[in-house]
Amino acid sequence: MHSVLHKIFFSFLLVTAGFCAHAQIKFSANASPNVIGKDEYTQLTLTVENAHEAQIVPPSLRDFIILSGPSDMTSMSMVNGVTKSSRSLVFVIKPKATGVFTIPGAMAKADGGDYKSNSVTIKVQAKPTGSSPNTNQLSSPFGNMDPFEDVAPPRSTYNDYILRKGENPAEKIKKNMFVRLEVDKKSCYVGEPVVASYKLYTRLQSESNMTQNPSFNGFSVLDMTQPNDMSYRVEKFGGREYNVYTLRKVQLYPLLAGELELGVVEIENNVHFIKAEYANQRQDLISQMF
Repeated sequence: MHSVLHKIFFSFLLVTAGFCAHAQIKFSANASPNVIGKDEYTQLTLTVENAHEAQIVPPSLRDFIILSGPSDMTSMSMVNGVTKSSRSLVFVIKPKATGVFTIPGAMAKADGGDYKSNSVTIKVQAKPTGSSPNTNQLSSPFGNMDPFEDVAPPRSTYNDYILRKGENPAEKIKKNMFVRLEVDKKSCYVGEPVVASYKLYTRLQSESNMTQNPSFNGFSVLDMTQPNDMSYRVEKFGGREYNVYTLRKVQLYPLLAGELELGVVEIENNVHFIKAEYANQRQDLISQMF
């Protein structure tokens, strides 16, 4: 058994924009998607626009299970000298039953005034719509994998889990497993969104655990990955294919100018190897793994 910790960081150079006129205050609610299956989920967003200060009181969600949230997000933009800003609370929710449910309007206090949002109607049907992942069918991609199973596993498999005589396990892990941070831009204005993705690239069999979530000091954060989403895709890097899992994907809104550093993510991996002399045998495989 071997463990490896991967640490990464990234910096941004941000440029401020001026502030001029402000638009009228608006308070709205939105659910996307608004038609889901009973085992699917939706994102509820409560947004106050164009207020210097805003406090949002969420509505009753008694017909739903809160999977995550509230996530607090702020943003701002300037078009033709008019500054528009917003603050949002974001929930990921799952229905408790089928039917048509109405989430009542939320309340907010913005710049000394009281505001109420629109209500939101969500239709929940028995069959899945495919508009969001089925949470009952999600499972971890890292553990409980048998490389010799007769039925092919639902991912690309590689023979890098075979440890040959003279090979160094730590070096093999370093070559076949790593974490990357990808961003869609390296400089932006204050309030301009930046998308950052932390990805695990692996060709090995492992059980993984995130021991440290990245911090985003100086940013307002909106999570873009759904809870328990362990889907993967096959990507090429350096001429080799890897199974790639998105550990965390966020939309960041910088709140101040300067160089801002994205936080470190740490992943602990329990990596399983099989000795080459046992690679073609199916008996007592578990006892031969270390």
